[in-house]
Amino acid sequence: MSPTGQVPRPSSDLWSARRNHPAEFALLAADNPSTASTEVLLPENHQLALWEKWLEVSRVLTYLVGSVLFLLGSIYFFPKYSVVWNGKGGLFGSWDFVVGCVLFWIGANLDFIQTIRYNHRTPLRQVLRAFTALFNYMATSIFILGGLYFLPSWYVKSPELGCWAFIIGCVLFCIAAVADVAFICMTHEDPRDSGFRISNVFCWGTLSALGTFAGALCFLIGSWYYMPNFINRVDIGTHYMNAAITFYVFGSVSFIISSAAMGPDIYRAITATRNDKIEK
Repeated sequence: MSPTGQVPRPSSDLWSARRNHPAEFALLAADNPSTASTEVLLPENHQLALWEKWLEVSRVLTYLVGSVLFLLGSIYFFPKYSVVWNGKGGLFGSWDFVVGCVLFWIGANLDFIQTIRYNHRTPLRQVLRAFTALFNYMATSIFILGGLYFLPSWYVKSPELGCWAFIIGCVLFCIAAVADVAFICMTHEDPRDSGFRISNVFCWGTLSALGTFAGALCFLIGSWYYMPNFINRVDIGTHYMNAAITFYVFGSVSFIISSAAMGPDIYRAITATRNDKIEK
């Protein structure tokens, strides 16, 4: 941004080249980074700098560590583990959830940054990617509220609020996962190709999206059964609590699988050379 608050516009020649000959402009920008220094959207064949590679790795690690913390926190929600450490086990599990939610939120922010920087090809494909990033961001933001209201000192203020926050966040995650699969079906090796291809789903990205969907669905069911009107029943309250926590465990494992499935694509992105990207 310039001091006046306006985005600097490229010279008329560069602007015309970008508008009328985007492929040539992308190659020119790759050879001369200063040419596109005023462009927020980077060319599709942009080779990642060292800091960008670390950003990609960090994005995966935040989701992976957050998922592991969800799993650890879920285990310490079980009654027999929540009483360890003089009854502090449950508090430990609650804080695991809070930190896990924050890490998911950081990961979603990194996703959003990458969406702004790399979003090419057909308008519908661009919309799907932006839609997915936005819904993931909203879901993780609401998850933080849910995690906070799972803390014992917050839970007593509004026992249902944390559960509803997780339920709403999970619905957003599920919608984003479906949009992500649609995005994959519209992503082709040859950038000149377009259209919707079901055969594209046989990739690591689909496994990651399905893992997110399954994890969110399990968290949704778990949060529903963790409602006070279920776990506070005198007769079968413990049964509902154990069922809810079991769904959290399965959901956490699904999130771990989803995060791990991001690894191969990230590895390919950070090891790709400029020539590899031009060939595509």
